[in-house]
Amino acid sequence: MSSRTIAAPAGAREATSAYVYYVLFALMAINALAYLDRSIINILSQAIKVDLNLSDTQLGLLSGIAFVLIYTVCALPIAWLAERKSRVSIITACIATWSVMTALCGQATSFVQMMLYRTGVGIGEAGASPSAHSLISDYVPAERRASAISIFVFGNPLGLFLGSVVGGYVAQHFSWRTAFLLVGVPGLLVAVLVKLTILEPERGAAENRPGHAAQPARSLLQVCKHMFGRKSFVQLVIGFTLIGIVIPGIAAFLPAFYIRKFGFNYAQAGVAVGLLAGIAGAAGTLVGGYLTDWATRHDKRWFARLPAILLLVCGPLFVLGFVMTDWRWSMAVLALPFFLKSMHFAPTLAAVHGMAEPRMRATAITILFIIANSIGSGGGPVVVGMLSDFFASRHFHGVLSASCAAPVDGGASLAHACAAASSYGVNTALILISGLYAWGSIHYFIATRHIKSDLIA
Repeated sequence: MSSRTIAAPAGAREATSAYVYYVLFALMAINALAYLDRSIINILSQAIKVDLNLSDTQLGLLSGIAFVLIYTVCALPIAWLAERKSRVSIITACIATWSVMTALCGQATSFVQMMLYRTGVGIGEAGASPSAHSLISDYVPAERRASAISIFVFGNPLGLFLGSVVGGYVAQHFSWRTAFLLVGVPGLLVAVLVKLTILEPERGAAENRPGHAAQPARSLLQVCKHMFGRKSFVQLVIGFTLIGIVIPGIAAFLPAFYIRKFGFNYAQAGVAVGLLAGIAGAAGTLVGGYLTDWATRHDKRWFARLPAILLLVCGPLFVLGFVMTDWRWSMAVLALPFFLKSMHFAPTLAAVHGMAEPRMRATAITILFIIANSIGSGGGPVVVGMLSDFFASRHFHGVLSASCAAPVDGGASLAHACAAASSYGVNTALILISGLYAWGSIHYFIATRHIKSDLIA
């Protein structure tokens, strides 16, 4: 981004490029905090499973459905507010809410209690992410928006990295309950900082259309008619949703994969997941954004073509990484698909921004996220958990108990057979779910036919 003025916050001096970068990195930090609180349960899942005597299916419900329930209920009403009221205030309230609910997760003594607290964490994605996307579109012009979005989305793998490493270390040396409390409390301080330092920009300012602020916001029906009337949007939604099943499904059980298959402790599993989902994923996120801005200057079809090509090769690479029998080779191979799959976020979200008018972007992004999260984040971990339980039970000749990962009565041979079945179950489930990458890629390829004409000039 150049040093020229990019946006004009209402009631304040014009924003300089330095301030715009501050806003972008502040939003990235908020997104990282959201994903930290949302994903830390993945690295703690094995400890929670043993302590609360849960099955893998129940773990999948905590990682997926519990989060999606509140998201689906709250997302559209909050997006409606974001089109009409202060987005900064909405983000502030959301941070405070999900932080308190994360801390309360450490107090849960049953599956039901944990389920209720996890639904509260879902308020973060429901309110903060669409509001942040709307802010970005008013601070950054379209030709630089994919790279700006990549900075924001960089918070996803950063949050995963922190959740994995910090959560794993604290669970190993203290307890999983302490880990929830540790990551929940700082969010209250961040909420105050956001309210005091981020300015509310005028709608449409980044596109030299500041007068758009006076125009009325669109209704949900008008936004749906506008967005679903674009063929490429429909294909992007389908592809993004299919990939959205795989990513949280793998993320939810990757720590269990390394713990069960390779005998990692919680801290070691946290570092492994942090390096893969965090470091490799973060690099892919940033590269994807800047590569998209460069490629789409020449041909707008790269908004869909780039994800299509990259996602096509991810499936086989994930399968190869999961079948490795040495943890070193497994991590070395998995680093590449974690890098490649993360490159699809920025072009997809930037394309949605480009199809929507300024006063409908929060709602358009919310529609995409509701569909992707309801089916993907809600279904992915549950599907992997059910597949894991199914194949573990078959491997154990149908007598696997829900708490088989914990010590069992019956001697060392039974405990060994139980552990082997649990390892086989999660390994097989992760291999099978990886096949959805190819399916999602097909819809991105189809989107290339129409995306050039569907973008708003």
